[in-house]
Order: sequence, then C-alpha cells, then structure tokens
Amino acid sequence: MYRIPRVVQKLVIAGFAVLIAMPLVAQEPKATTNGPATEKNKDVNATLTLGEVESKLAAIESDPGIDDVVKNQLQSIYTQAIEALREADNNTARVAEYRESMMDVAESVAGFQAQLRALPTIADVSQVGQTGNANKLKQEVERQRAVATELTDERSRISSELTRLLGRPAEISVRLPEVQRELSEINAAFAAPEIAAAASPRRIANRVLLQARQKQLSSELEMLKQEQLSQSAREERLVARKELLARQVENAVAVLKAQERLFQQSLANKSRRLSERVENLLRELPPDDQTAIQMAAEMQELAKEYEVVVLSLKKVNAAREKVKTQSNDLKAEFESIRQQVKLSGGGMAMVQLLYSLQSRALNAPDEMRMLRLSSLEELRLGSLQVHQKLRDQSVLERQLPESSTDAARELITWRHDVLKELRGHYSALFSAVSTLEGDKTLYLDKAAEVRKYVSDRLFGFDMRSCPPIGLSTLKETPEGLRWCFAATHWREFGHALSSIFRRMPMRCLGVILVAVALLLMRRRFGAALETTGVQIRRISTDRYIHTLKALLWTFLLCAPTLIIFGFFAWALGQAPAPSDWLRGLDWGLWMTTPLASYTAFLMVVCRPNGLGAAHFGWNKETLARIRSAIKLFAIVYFPALVLITSFAYGNAAKYFPSVARMSFLVAHIWITIVYWRLLVAPNGILASLSSGDTQKFVASLRRSFFLLLLLCPSALMALACMGYLITATQFSIGLMTTVILIAEGKIVYGLALRWFMIKERRLAFAEKLEERRERQEANAAEEYAEASEEILTVDPDENELDLDSISEQTRTLLRVLYVLGVGMAVIIFWSQSFPLIELLGSILLPFTESFSILELLQIGLLLTVTFFVVQNLPGLLELAFLRATSIEVGTRNAITTLCQYGVIAVGLSLVLGVVHVDWAQFGWLAAALSVGLGFGLQEVVANFVCGLILLFERPIRVGDVVTIDGVTGTVTSMQIRATIITNWDRGEVVVPNKTLITNKIVNWTLSTPLNRVVIPVGVAYGSDTEQARQILLDVAADHPNILTDPGPTAIFEQFADSSLNLVMRAYLPDRASREGTITELHTEIKKRFASAGIEIPFPQRDLNLRSGWEHTSPMSGLEAPALHDQPSHSR
Repeated sequence: MYRIPRVVQKLVIAGFAVLIAMPLVAQEPKATTNGPATEKNKDVNATLTLGEVESKLAAIESDPGIDDVVKNQLQSIYTQAIEALREADNNTARVAEYRESMMDVAESVAGFQAQLRALPTIADVSQVGQTGNANKLKQEVERQRAVATELTDERSRISSELTRLLGRPAEISVRLPEVQRELSEINAAFAAPEIAAAASPRRIANRVLLQARQKQLSSELEMLKQEQLSQSAREERLVARKELLARQVENAVAVLKAQERLFQQSLANKSRRLSERVENLLRELPPDDQTAIQMAAEMQELAKEYEVVVLSLKKVNAAREKVKTQSNDLKAEFESIRQQVKLSGGGMAMVQLLYSLQSRALNAPDEMRMLRLSSLEELRLGSLQVHQKLRDQSVLERQLPESSTDAARELITWRHDVLKELRGHYSALFSAVSTLEGDKTLYLDKAAEVRKYVSDRLFGFDMRSCPPIGLSTLKETPEGLRWCFAATHWREFGHALSSIFRRMPMRCLGVILVAVALLLMRRRFGAALETTGVQIRRISTDRYIHTLKALLWTFLLCAPTLIIFGFFAWALGQAPAPSDWLRGLDWGLWMTTPLASYTAFLMVVCRPNGLGAAHFGWNKETLARIRSAIKLFAIVYFPALVLITSFAYGNAAKYFPSVARMSFLVAHIWITIVYWRLLVAPNGILASLSSGDTQKFVASLRRSFFLLLLLCPSALMALACMGYLITATQFSIGLMTTVILIAEGKIVYGLALRWFMIKERRLAFAEKLEERRERQEANAAEEYAEASEEILTVDPDENELDLDSISEQTRTLLRVLYVLGVGMAVIIFWSQSFPLIELLGSILLPFTESFSILELLQIGLLLTVTFFVVQNLPGLLELAFLRATSIEVGTRNAITTLCQYGVIAVGLSLVLGVVHVDWAQFGWLAAALSVGLGFGLQEVVANFVCGLILLFERPIRVGDVVTIDGVTGTVTSMQIRATIITNWDRGEVVVPNKTLITNKIVNWTLSTPLNRVVIPVGVAYGSDTEQARQILLDVAADHPNILTDPGPTAIFEQFADSSLNLVMRAYLPDRASREGTITELHTEIKKRFASAGIEIPFPQRDLNLRSGWEHTSPMSGLEAPALHDQPSHSR
C-alpha cells in the first residue's frame, strides 16, 4: 500500500495548525515588561528539565489574567512538552541499560550455560519417589504445577522478547533516518525569528515544545545507536536464557508428570482398597444385621462414585496438559511466523508457513469438541449430593440404635471419612474442569485470531507469493518444465510406487483389483443404470428404490476416479525420503482427488439416460452440453493444478513464479473458453433460458450468476499476474468447490422432488382406479366385460418428470430448503479460509451497541424461512403422508395447524435467541402483560386457547356440518381466532372459537355423517292406516338416498283432532342431500296417497253458536238462515 511521506504529512499538519492559530493571534496578551528578561535571550540549546516545564504549566494554570481560550492552548502545548521530556528520560534510561548490557554479556552467558550444564537430565528428575499420603502428593502436584506454569510463562516472555529483538534491526534501519530528519527540521526551526525572539507566552510555549522535542529526538537517536551496538550482546544473552528456561521447563514438566502419576496411582490404589474393603465387609456381615448391611450397600455406591471421580480427575488433568501444550505451541508458532512475515514481507516460503498455521488453527475446534468430559452442572449436582450426605451424617449417628453392632458404628465413621475425601475430590475436579474450560476458550480465541491474521495476509492482498509477471517469467518457464519432467523425478516417482508395493503388497494388490474390477464392470453398471430409467416409465412399476439404485450405479461408475487418484496420493505420501518435487506432487494429488471425484460423479449424472435425464427430468440437450464442458474442463484443469502444486516446496519453489503461474494462466484461459461455449455461445445455456413473464426474474438471476461465473477466471488471472498466485489458486479451488456444492445440492433437491413426485403419481393412479371401479359398477352387464379389459396406460409425456403434477407448496418449500442448505454449505466452506462470519459479526449496526450485521442477517433468514415453511407446510404434509392415510379431513387439518403453530414457535424462539433476549430481565413485562391480557386481550387469548382446545378435542372438524345459534352450514376453515362456517346460502359466517366452546352446537357429522329425516303426515278419519303406512315404507324404500340399514320406519302416532297422524323416519348417508331428499319424499307421498284415494285432510274446527242470533241483521241479498230453538252445529 502506498504511504504518504512523513515530511508531507508534517507540512500538511503544520499548515492546518497555522490556519487554526491565526484567529487567535490577536487574543494573545502582550508581554509584560516586568517579566524575566532572560526568556528572550535564553539559548535554545540550553538544558531543559521536566521540573521547569511543569512549573511553567502550573504558573499558567494559576494566572487569572490569561484568556481561557489561550490558556487551553498553552496547557496543551506544555502538556505535549512534558510528555516529550518524559519520553526523553525513558530513552536515557534505556541508553544506560543498553550500555550496561554490553559490559557483562560474557559473564551472563557463561552463567546461564553453567546453570544449564548443572541441571539434571529428564530421566533423573522423573525418578520421583513416594513422599507421603495422597494429600501430601496433591500439594506437591499443585506446587509443581505452579512452578511449571511460571517457568512456561517466563519462557514465552523471553521468546516474545527474542522475536521482537530479531525484528528490531529492520525497524531501527527505518526509524533512524526519520529521527535524524525530524531532528534537522527542529534545529532549522530554531532559526526562525518568531522562535529565536520569542516574546509572547504562546511563542515561548512553542519554543519550549521545540526544545522538549529536540531533547526527545536526541535521546531517541542515541538510544537507537546504542540498541544497534548492543543488539548481538542482548540477543546472545536472551538465547542463552531461553535455552536454560527450555531445559528448566522440560524438567519441571517431567517432575510434574511424575508427581501426577504418583498422585493418580495413589488415588487409584485408595479407590481399589476402598472397593475391596466394602466387598469384604459385605461378605463378613451377619445376615441379621440389617442396619450394617444397608450402610455397607451405601458405602459400595460411594466406592463406585469415588472411583468414577478419581478417573474423571485423571482424564481432566491429562486434557488440561494437552490443551495447554497445544495453546502454547500455537501461540509460539504464531508469534514466530508473524515476526518472520513482518521481517521478510512475503514470498512462497511465508505463504506455505501461513497455510500450515491456518490448517492448525482450523483443526482447533474439532480438537476441542473431542474433549467431552463431565459438565460443570453434573459436577455441581454430585458435589451438592455429597454435601447433603455429610449434613445428614449427624442425623444418622443420632438415629443409630444403641443395640447396633460395632460394624455398623465403624461404617458410620468410615462413611464420614469417605464423604470428606469425596467432597475434596469433587472440589478439585470442579476446579480442574473450570480451568480446562477457560484454557479451551483461550485456545479457541487464539485460533480465531490466527485464522483472521492468515486471512488478512492471504486474502487481504498484503502478501505476494511471487513477484508480478514479467519477461523473466517467460524465460524461466522452459527451464522449469525441463526440471519438472526430468528423468530423475520420474525415477523417484517409480521408486516411491515400488517401495509401497514392497512394504504393503496385499493392500496395494487389493486396491488394484478393486479398481480393475470396477473398470471392467462399467458397461454392466451403465446398463443397470439405463434399466432403472426404463422401469420408472410406467406408473405400475415406478418405485423410489429404482432411483436409489440409479444413485448406487452412478457412484460405482465414478468410483475408479476416486480410487486411482486417492491411491497415488496415498502411495506418494508413504515415500521414505521424498524430494520437494515429490512432496508437491503428493499435495497436488490430495487436493485434486476430491475435486476429480465430484467432477466424475457429475459427469455420470449428466450421461444420457442417467440419473439427471431419466429420473430428474432434466433437459437432455443441456445435460449433453454440461457433460461435454466437464470433460473439456477436467482434461486441462486437474493436470494444471497438480503441476502448480509440484513447485510449492523447497527448491521447486524457484520455478513457482514461472511454470506454476503459466500453468495457472493457461488453465484459466481454457476455462474461460469452455465457459463461453457452455454459457454464452448461440446454443449455450443462456440462450435457452425462458424469457416469459413468469420466468423473467428467475432467468435474470440465472443470467447474472452465469455471467459472474464467466468473469471469475479473468479476475483470477489478473491476481496471478500481480503476484498473488497462491491466493488465486485457493480462490480457484474455492469457486470450483462452490459450483460442486451447488450441483450436489441440485441433485439432493432432485432426489427429494422425485420422492414427492412418486407419491403424487401413486395418489393419482389410485384415484384413477377408483374412478374406473365406479364406472364399471355403473355399466350394464354386457358392457362389463369390455370395461374389465381396459388397460391403464401412461401418456408418452410421463417419461419426463412432470413437475406440474406435484403440489406447488411442496415444490416451493423444497426450493427454499435447497437454497438455504446450499447457501449455508457455501458460507461454511468459505468461512474456513475467509473469516466471513467473523467479519459480519464484528460490524455493528448504527445506533446499537451490540447488534451486528450478522445477527440482522440471521433474523431475516429465520423469519423468511419460517414464513415459507408455515405457508407451504400443509402441502408438504399432505403429499408426504396425510393423503396416503385414512385420516379424516378434520384430523389432517388439525395436524397441519398444530405443525404450523410449532414451526412459528420454533422460529420465534430462534429469533429471540439471536436477539439475546434475557427473560429474567422481563419479569415486570410478564406481569404487565398478564394485567393487560386480563383486561384488553382476554377475548383474543380466549379465542386462541379455545382454538387449541378445538384442535385437540376436535368436537368439530373441517368438513363437519354444524348448527349453532340457528345457523347451519359446513365448517370450511379453523383459524387461530375464529372458525369459518359456510351456510346453505353460500355465506361465510365467522364464529369466534370461544363461542364454539361455550355455546351449545349441533354437529351432524361428529361421529358419523348419518342423519335421520322425520316426515309427519296426517290422513282423514276413515282412511286405511295400514295401507298408508305401507305406502310410506314403499316411498322410502324406492328412494335411492334412503339407507336400508338402518331401514325406514312408519308408525301410527296419534288420533288428532282432524286427522290420523302417521310419522315416517328414514336415514340419509350424509347431510348434503337432506333438503332435496325431504322435498322428493314429500312429493312422492302426496302423489301415491292421491292414487290410493287417501285424503290428507285440512284442519277442522267445530263452532257452537248458542245465542246472539236474534240481534244479527239479515245479510244483504241473501236469506237469513232459519233459526230454531236448538243451536245448530256447523263444520
């Protein structure tokens, strides 16, 4: 990165300072005539002390006559001068230290070497004898651990200081000219009139500041010179001190291990003796001493627990030492490599060291996950139980009967002693596990720091693996190729293979036989693969097992590639003394093996009548283009990748900038041509993308992705030309891996879609069979034979995967899961090399203190996935298993709704977890919400709870016919707050769920859709009731909707005023045909009664007129009826 020269920086800062100070010059107070006259004529080279400047600052701060603005400026200047003088004093002290370090270096080094020679060997210090009991050994172990830790920390400090010391010459060579230049500038500044004849307080302060800076720079110049002179002496002393500390650490660790071994052996012996003593005591106790037997049984459990705790303590201590060692090694390696990178700047060797360091840091999380020991909660629980048993000890002693035997009393005392020891061991184990967790956290933090540092160096373009491309690259390429393909290298290659055959003949022979067998059976595998495609063409023979078989044949067809590449990589890695060329070739084969295997797998998937064409229904022309492009890609890219890595080690790195870079450029030029033919050519994939309105957005996304993919090789070639060849190679492999992940995700998506497609086709086939059965039953007898010979055929288009036959909800949900899965896999892959997740997590959003972009993306992703899953889950469940079962519609709806509620709850809990909601801090909110719910939201909550009750209890279901508050209709939807009922007028009635729980409802189809119709009918007096009853039964029997089981009934119910009442009761299979059937029955009854001469009478009433006729007037135009003495009866 280009840096602005320091002189230019200073000039710019000085210019800004002048601009700021100009408005304040007028405010400077004039110099008083009674001031000290020596201030004007004081020599600039006079010695300036820290006390003088501090006294001047105190005088200014106490002077009330100076303006506040000017006073603040003077205070700032004098404060800078004080800091400069303090730094000058520190430099002077370091000068003395450096001079002193050169005086007694020989004696110090000799003393360290004498101490080193006087130290005992590791074998001697490891001979530690038994010095006491377990408690004494435990104290010795803790003391020795503290000594070892102190020595290790001191060694780390000395190593860091030595590493810093080795880097100081380069820093001094840069800083020394800068100090000399700054000192010259300050000396020149003293000649300025405003400094030489300073009269105002501000100018005096500036002169003091210049004097302080002059003193600081002079002392720093002297300090740098003395540091240069004492460099070798101090380095020699630190090296000697480091060697002594390394030996002391080895001895201390050896002593610690020996003491820990004795301590663990002592504990194990004590645990074994405890178990043996309990077993012996159980055998010796008399059968009638139940108290002692019960206590011995408890002691047996304590002995087992004691043994477990002792073993756990041993494992935890071993894990602590392992983690601490790994952490110290990683820290030391990291500091060393960082200093080397700082000194050398770059190069192939540094890149290799960084990648080695990165691989070690990447393995840290896996190593820590393997250390699964007792959790702190388990230990806390066990410790609490032991404490409780100790508290119960006095109770047991008081409750012990006086008639108890001596064995029982001895067991009580023994129990107390064991519990005390067990409590101590639990305490030690808890402390050890806590320390282990802290060490693991520090180790993982250091690993994360290492990963970030390596990523910044490699992917931040701070380090070139080779110089930029030039004419020398072309000149060295032929020589490098001759070196690479020299006969000596290929002889070494042959020797490596022959040596592995001599050392492991059976293993090599087995691999060869398997590879040859797979190659010879490729034709059979291909035929079997095509057979599975033929078997899925008919619905009657289509099974998902055929797709799984096709997947198996696909794996077997691509297996030889994996075996051959993997065998050569493994064989070369077993070479006893490989050269740099062979190591690079082995590394290249290991990197190429998984990529080549996945590529071979994709080629087999894209073959004609293969998994993609026959089972997934992918376009055959597109698959042919992709298959051809993969072949062209593989024959150039993989050899180039192996060739690039062949120049990655030792002497081979000499040709890395030439041969490796030219191989990279040629390979990616070829890749660009292949991509162009595949994507952009007139018959490429982009030309075949749909341009319809519904596909426009998706097509534009695909087009953008393909064009970006086409530009990637050009960008990587530019990086390689600039010198970032290793970075470009890693990006190239990463991009190829990304494409493979997308392709593999597409295959998994196709497998899932294929399973759902089969389910859909089976359901459609079953419905078609049912329709044919019904049609056959309805046909006449003479047509039945023809119908029975009907054959269900599959349309020719069914050979292709008909996505329209699959539920749109299912396909949408599968697409969302596919995008989510592939996206997460790609992010996880790139996070191993580039700290993308850490970077997003470190960027905080504005106006927030702890909310990062990563958390915002996580919340958005969770909400999006939750929304899509809730929206499309019904279709997935319906197609997956609900429709294939005999579960009723209402039950299926209840299951779907509950699953949606569960998804919403899980999604919200995950979102709240990302937001880091601390529920303990929201107790007041829960109280407030409870009050609010009690007043304002009680109806809403009641409806929600009642909705859950309806879903679990299921008094009504979707599809039921119900009557509530005089409204009869069909339940069409059950939602969170209300249920929708569609009445017979096709109106949708929204009924709150609470109403369905608290009110009385009639469910016509709760247990069965069977319902009864009651038809009352009256006949005139004098009619034949038996004939009328028979007519009613005949009408019911002749109607197709009336069930025969239970059959209809007709009864003579009563003698009414005007008629003889009969009632017919009949049963219908469902509620849907009720109104129409009643109408048809009424019509048929009237018709048959009329044909039989049975009268259906009108209601009749008798009027008795006893008086009042004498006062009525005659009717106009009519004769009045004759009135007699007796009243007449009129009907």
